[in-house]
Amino acid sequence: MKRIVLLLSVVMLAFTSCSKNEDNSVQSVSVEPNNILLKKSVSTNGSSSFTLEYVYSGNKLLRININTDSYITHTYIGDLITRGAQYNNNVLSVETIYEYDSNNKMISAKSLSYDNLIASKTVYNYNLDGTIHYEVYRGNFSSQNTLSGTGKMWLNSDSEIFKKEEYQNGVLTYRKENTFDTGNSVFKNVTGFDKLFLSDSGKKRNLISSQTHDSNNVLVTGYSDVVTYNQNNYPTSAIRTLSTGSTSTIQYFYE
Repeated sequence: MKRIVLLLSVVMLAFTSCSKNEDNSVQSVSVEPNNILLKKSVSTNGSSSFTLEYVYSGNKLLRININTDSYITHTYIGDLITRGAQYNNNVLSVETIYEYDSNNKMISAKSLSYDNLIASKTVYNYNLDGTIHYEVYRGNFSSQNTLSGTGKMWLNSDSEIFKKEEYQNGVLTYRKENTFDTGNSVFKNVTGFDKLFLSDSGKKRNLISSQTHDSNNVLVTGYSDVVTYNQNNYPTSAIRTLSTGSTSTIQYFYE
């Protein structure tokens, strides 16, 4: 099973994408911790680099600029992120709609792909033991009624996903396990970010290692990060080593 992942998988995007060369100097930050917001990230792989720029209104992340005509936008109702949209060449490519219950817990995420007119909807259910079960349905823009898979997530005390399993017809297809440190995530102060379910980045803490195994417990992909922090315990840089042995770096710049 494969879901469309839009909102704020930009940490992975920054690590794996490259464009033109950029300034790689490290920024020192000394401001109130609750006001620290990521302004720019620069990913470097060999002689190439890739820059993402983040635009806010207060602590609300409104836009992520990928390049001059590709970007991600976020829509808020109150303090909740209710819509994410990705534009490529200034044309809407993917739209994700988020719904919440009366306790501000996410209950569904519907993704619409304008490239192929395929839609998927993930419905979340909260278990008494603190785990979260979800079902993924596929279809067109009008309705998503075909069950394509199910899954389960385990959250730690910071509400970070440290384990995730997905199934098809009740059979395990993959298992993902994450490790987090105690440093502050670059997105810790972004309004509404703590309500999202993200397995590719941290919300409050930093995801420093991840491994994905298939149904036979064979490692499919994985990585580990070595993170450097500023005086406020926010990352200034990270070196990522993939399970294949290749490496890349990312640097963070704050407002």
